Amino acid sequence: MVVAVTGVEVAMPTRYTLQVGARLHVEAQQDGDGPDGYPVWRFMNHGCEPNVVLRGRTFVAMRFVPAGEELTFDYDSTEWDMASPFRCHCSSPFCRGTIRGYRHLSVVARQQLKQVAPHLLGLA
Repeated sequence: MVVAVTGVEVAMPTRYTLQVGARLHVEAQQDGDGPDGYPVWRFMNHGCEPNVVLRGRTFVAMRFVPAGEELTFDYDSTEWDMASPFRCHCSSPFCRGTIRGYRHLSVVARQQLKQVAPHLLGLA
């Protein structure tokens, strides 16, 4: 276990929510232990070659993560449709370019994901 996902459950996604169910998102509240009082997970960046994945409401390491290495997860593996799509600059050889959510991935791109949150499989 690396980081627990805490916050308030909401139905609609925003730039600062994390999808944890088919129509359920968690919004970070300003009572956490991260920067500005928000939970650490709110500040985790996307990576097309992530080092953590979401399991339930917990981020777990996919491999050994040395101290000081940035924690990243693949936003396309948790979000059906990103509220704020963006251009990725992760510089991974596996970079998909634009991150918009699982709904927008090709069949091949979906198969290449290391792990996908179960709530997305039910929507596909």
